[in-house]
Amino acid sequence: MKISRLLLTVTMVLVTMVLQAQNGFKFRLTYNTGTQEYTAFAVPNFTLTSAGEVSTSQFTIKVDSSFKITSRTDIKGLWSPATYKGSLIGNPTENLIAFGLGSVATNFPVVANAPVALFSFKGSGCKSSVRVMDPKDKDAATWLNGVFSIGLGHSIYERSMGDTEAYVGNDVLSEVPCPSPFAMIQNADLALRNVLLSNCERAIGDLITIQLILKRQDVLADTLGGIVVRDSIPNLFAFESATPSQGSYNPASGLWTGIKLAAGDSAVLTLRLKIVGASGFVGGLICSYAEVAAMGGTDRDSSPNNKSETEDDNARICASVPIEVCTAQSERVELSAPAGFATYQWSLNGTPISGATSRIYVANTVGNYTVQTNQTSCPSGGCCPIVVKEKCNPCANVKCMPFTVQRIRR
Repeated sequence: MKISRLLLTVTMVLVTMVLQAQNGFKFRLTYNTGTQEYTAFAVPNFTLTSAGEVSTSQFTIKVDSSFKITSRTDIKGLWSPATYKGSLIGNPTENLIAFGLGSVATNFPVVANAPVALFSFKGSGCKSSVRVMDPKDKDAATWLNGVFSIGLGHSIYERSMGDTEAYVGNDVLSEVPCPSPFAMIQNADLALRNVLLSNCERAIGDLITIQLILKRQDVLADTLGGIVVRDSIPNLFAFESATPSQGSYNPASGLWTGIKLAAGDSAVLTLRLKIVGASGFVGGLICSYAEVAAMGGTDRDSSPNNKSETEDDNARICASVPIEVCTAQSERVELSAPAGFATYQWSLNGTPISGATSRIYVANTVGNYTVQTNQTSCPSGGCCPIVVKEKCNPCANVKCMPFTVQRIRR
């Protein structure tokens, strides 16, 4: 590995995945917790110079079998919903509701990335979720039959002034969770820990096991439901497997869902990951950050999904890949801790470094580096040190010539 004498920067980052949608229409379903109303949107990825006319359209959602529409308001066009039961073929536990456009919506605006509200509705009896139907859904094949000819996708035929078809799309944009079937509990207390079940110092290609331990610390009577934990795996790790003690984990979204806890109970998610690194990665901490993203109530000392590392409903776990430098060639490493803390103190091999009280510290000595803030301390709580090791290229400052060795007999 080639390392220049330039300053190396090692920082803890979270990786955000950006999904590119294909050109055409995306479909979106939102939920307003205040009005308890769902709204269906079409989101074009292209623009027409003048508004076109929608001749026909379908918007299909997948719901729990107990879900019933109680009211509907048409916003763009006149829509007619039809519910198809899971007993049609394969007896799925969920239902489909297909909304068909019964009357033409004229002057439909087609502006790239500008959502167009089609209709809204309210419902009751939800136990799991209401979501836009994905034609790639694993249960889709069970719905196909020749009697009803159910359309699993979503179609909007957009005609320009020249009456030419622009695009037909069925891209799923988002899902919306239903209200929690559990009682809303005020001032509950969830705490999350992240534990590395292996040595801190690892190498590219190593497999590691981590555990997310979610504990309910309050003594309130009702079961707390609607709990969602997000642990998005950064691209320096490759996902191998997940074993939740309850609920399910989706590695694509990083969401651990289906969690419910009585007072004093815990739930555990065990993840198996492989360290793969990335182009330009020279070592340092590879971290995974987890946080309670939602819950059926409020937490007395934390707020879900606010990214505050000073609260106890989130946790970070790191593995440490050694950084190799040559101090004889004046190579240094810039170490960076997360922002947002009031105080910082860096230590080398467990001994505080005099004057190293900023968020960023430039290290010019090999060893194990940790940082203590006003809220956290490493390596306690499963946090690994940053390991800096000596490695020099013997040919760095001299011209190395090839040579041969030959045995001579006298």
